[in-house]
Amino acid sequence: MSDNTAILIDAGLSPRTLKCELGKLGLTMCDLSGVLITHEHSDHIAWVDKYSEVMDVYSTDKTIKSIVDKSKKILNVGEVFNFMFGFDIGDLHINPFSISHDAVDPVGYSITQDDKKISIATDSGWVTKEMFDNIKDSNILLLEANHDIDMLKKGTYPYWLKQRILGLKGHICNDVTSSVSCNIKSVNGNLQQLILGHISQENNTPDLAYNTVYKKLCEKGLLGDTCVSVASQDCATQLFEVL
Repeated sequence: MSDNTAILIDAGLSPRTLKCELGKLGLTMCDLSGVLITHEHSDHIAWVDKYSEVMDVYSTDKTIKSIVDKSKKILNVGEVFNFMFGFDIGDLHINPFSISHDAVDPVGYSITQDDKKISIATDSGWVTKEMFDNIKDSNILLLEANHDIDMLKKGTYPYWLKQRILGLKGHICNDVTSSVSCNIKSVNGNLQQLILGHISQENNTPDLAYNTVYKKLCEKGLLGDTCVSVASQDCATQLFEVL
């Protein structure tokens, strides 16, 4: 959100919950200029049909088709000439980038205004060069720290699901997130907020994800002025602002 433009990433929250959270910011759904969809898995598109009644929906052509094939009616699709080349919504520039996940055409997003940049990179089994190059110079970064490998392996998930999560098109573990965070900090002295997200409720804990990443950054002497926090599935995070 800028002073003039507000957008939403994914459509997993119910309209009732979204209206409540927006109200805390003095906004309504009509103030949103669009919703950016990362991929077509159900927890990311649950309410996309309802949202599309009041705002444009943006995603790749393959993802839009997959959503429609799932019997989700999209009333308003944002018109973009070449989606992956980037586009503007209000005074925000949206730069999609491919991620590694088991969906038809999954993407993350970097959002810039002037020299300020926020990136969202979740639901990826690995951090590709393209993904890293797009997020490395962010001021605020939401990065997946989905699971602890030992907890996952010893947990109750069936074997096939464990293999899916551990695969290159699954989800990023705490250890990989900590290494990527260090690599980013080694080239980016302007990362103000590192937010760990998509924390598994069965195979991770917020404290474990935080401690793994925070301690690694401290051990390498790379933490600097960066604030590390964890996003919850049950409540909104604090409001972050690029300074």
